[in-house]
Amino acid sequence: MTLAPMYVFLHIRKTGGTSLRWILESKFPTREILRCYPVHGCERSEIPSFLEKFPNQFRLLVTMEGYGVSDVLPNNVAFLKMLRDPSRRCLSNYFHWYVANPLRQKDNGVHSMEDYFERLVDLRLDNVQVRNVSGALTVPDLSEHHLELAKRSLESFAFVGLAERFEESLTLLAATMGWSHIPYKVSGPSRL
Repeated sequence: MTLAPMYVFLHIRKTGGTSLRWILESKFPTREILRCYPVHGCERSEIPSFLEKFPNQFRLLVTMEGYGVSDVLPNNVAFLKMLRDPSRRCLSNYFHWYVANPLRQKDNGVHSMEDYFERLVDLRLDNVQVRNVSGALTVPDLSEHHLELAKRSLESFAFVGLAERFEESLTLLAATMGWSHIPYKVSGPSRL
């Protein structure tokens, strides 16, 4: 595979994304990495100005903005993604955000797993992987069209790994990127 001028890792929480982000970031010099997470003060609308201000500097963009971010990027990017069984991802997210942090339960009105699942729909966090890959992060109601769009989008990605097959996914990533070695360690306990 010919090296793309920029790789874009679309991070989804609780899919092994943090581990993959660490791996990717270990392979690029720090000055070539642009991390754009809204929770850290970087919004999607700011990405073009970073790319314009520092032309040809960034070779890796790490973001949770979803595939819709492609509309603010140059054409010659290669997308990278890690996915997980949706039920396991959702349960893992529940344990991470609410069980491990009782204050979040109180602040968000989540007192049970049932409350959590109802809250997901309210916050448009249901089917988060379909939302992320189709670029439909803010669409109120997903349809079959969004699932088909997500499938078509994945076909154009340079790499798609599966959390349930993480080590095999790393082998595929190494082959895709032309790397002989990938540094890897388990970053945290999995409850599922």
